[in-house]
Amino acid sequence: MHAFTHAARTAELTAEAAAWRLAREAAPAATPGLPALRNQLGEALIAVGTRLLQPATAHAA
Repeated sequence: MHAFTHAARTAELTAEAAAWRLAREAAPAATPGLPALRNQLGEALIAVGTRLLQPATAHAA
C-alpha cells in the first residue's frame, strides 16, 4: 500500500514538474527589472519573517 501511494505521488510530482517546465518555456521573456524586484521582495519578506520570530520585547526597541 505504501509503495503504491509513494509511486502515485512520485508520478504526480513528475507530471507537475513537466507542466511547470512547459509553462516556463512557453512564457514570454521576463521584464528586465523583474528579477531585481523579485529579489527585493524576497529580502523584505525574510526581514519581516525574522522580525516576527523575535520575542515581543525586541519589537519595542
